[in-house]
Amino acid sequence: MEMNEGDILSACTPRTWEPMTSEMKLFHLSETSKEFKNVVRKVNRTLNVPVKSVLRIENPYLWGCYQLKKLEYITNEVPVREMELFHCTAQTNIPSIATNNLNWRKCIRSRFGEGISFSPSAAYANYYANQEIGMDRALILTTVLVGREILGEKTMSHPPKLFDTSFGRKYGETIVYVKYCDYEFYPSYVAYYTNKSGSELIRYRTDPYHQYAWYPRAYNNYLFWADNSDY
Repeated sequence: MEMNEGDILSACTPRTWEPMTSEMKLFHLSETSKEFKNVVRKVNRTLNVPVKSVLRIENPYLWGCYQLKKLEYITNEVPVREMELFHCTAQTNIPSIATNNLNWRKCIRSRFGEGISFSPSAAYANYYANQEIGMDRALILTTVLVGREILGEKTMSHPPKLFDTSFGRKYGETIVYVKYCDYEFYPSYVAYYTNKSGSELIRYRTDPYHQYAWYPRAYNNYLFWADNSDY
């Protein structure tokens, strides 16, 4: 049976997406939907700010390229994980990112490599975002392919051969992943919020076995982190 473009797109796109053509869509999620609540829960796990709205990015071209890149990893027998990580940007950047994806070539600040930085912590992503993006911000919940990792450096323009990802650690925990190639990440959801001033990152111990973890401590409705290193 002959398949048209719509049939092909429906066969390879997520089931949660709306019936579509090949065009990109920014779909506003209902506040009562499971998807909305799930994204907000992941944001508020570390960043205690009111989320104003959540959008689902439906871009069949970018999704298809991402799936091809994942297949390339598998075909080349590279051990790969799909991770949900945060990237913080200005709300005005979202239409361009939803259409063309994040562009690692436009990296202007680097700490663990000159690529696109992602973090499992929404609070960390928010805190280390470019301060020129202002207070009206967007957290992009991104699906990221992470294969072979190497510790990143500020001047690393690309990881060495056989590696695809650099990372950064704090207190022995991986808190940043940096990507350098197109289509190794897909921007799945966008959470709009207003940042609050006066934030800082601190940490605290969480158990008697001296293990550290990034957990929130609220102050003036903002999220702080405790680092009681002599605790």
